[in-house]
Amino acid sequence: MRFVVAIKRGLRGQGIKATSAGQVPGVTLVGAADPDRVVVDASDEAVAEVRRRFGTFMHVEPLIGHSTL
Repeated sequence: MRFVVAIKRGLRGQGIKATSAGQVPGVTLVGAADPDRVVVDASDEAVAEVRRRFGTFMHVEPLIGHSTL
């Protein structure tokens, strides 16, 4: 499943990078053009570990896709 990992607003620009989430086993960075916000592929277990390790600094939310008919 895909998730968005983002640095909390008040901590942006302080040297913390959302790409750190890629250090967690089972997390694959998919889109990392912005160091404050990345898209990852991860299992629920891997996301739980990202939240445990980095929850003080980062938000983790499911990626919501939109399609038009």
